[in-house]
Amino acid sequence: MKLGLDLGSTMIKAVLLSSENNVIKTAQAPTAYNPKDTALNLIQQLNANNIPTIATGYGRALSGFKTITEITCHAKGASLFNPHIKSLIDIGGQDSKVIRIGENGSVDDFAMNDRCAAGTGSFLSAIAAKVGLTPEQLSDIQIENPKEISSTCIVFAESEVISYISAGIPREHVLSGILMSVARRITGLARQTNAKGPFGMSGGGALYKSLINALSIELGEEVYCCSYPQFAGAIGAAIYAKD
Repeated sequence: MKLGLDLGSTMIKAVLLSSENNVIKTAQAPTAYNPKDTALNLIQQLNANNIPTIATGYGRALSGFKTITEITCHAKGASLFNPHIKSLIDIGGQDSKVIRIGENGSVDDFAMNDRCAAGTGSFLSAIAAKVGLTPEQLSDIQIENPKEISSTCIVFAESEVISYISAGIPREHVLSGILMSVARRITGLARQTNAKGPFGMSGGGALYKSLINALSIELGEEVYCCSYPQFAGAIGAAIYAKD
């Protein structure tokens, strides 16, 4: 067996794989003040002490284990169960990225937005809360008559949302505009990398069906939700751990 840890900005994920790269168990917990302690608690939950371990994600350097970059691990992890995809859209809590995937889950190219919260999972959660929806309810929104959102800053985008709602614009139309705005930002990253389909999606953003639909509309082709989307990085890390 082998273990992969993904110490992300909002969640820490752990995946226990068999030597044949089958998922045995998964666990996750919010990233706390001390991510190393959170990671160690997850290892205890999985009864995975003293087995080969690789860490990835923003907090990987704090883990005390050998590390590999998150770009490399996400590409490898997503490709394990979804070998048909050629490009991966990963939307995490604090960043979004597009990875062009080569042979055997290698990375051909990538582009990342980590300088602005707009277009991330945290942004979508904040917008949902602003209009009184849970993330699950936002996931079920149908893309319909999207209202133009001009701001690329999360603070000003929230102000636009409030203004539209106050003016009586249907909430679904405003949220459709937000989702299409995020999709346009991701499409810009895809163009930077010359990404081609089939497209897969990982990270917490993949849990929003409405965002996947918006991306499919903007890219002009279907975007697939990868298997174990939140655990792609941890799965990739575990694959690189040596038996």
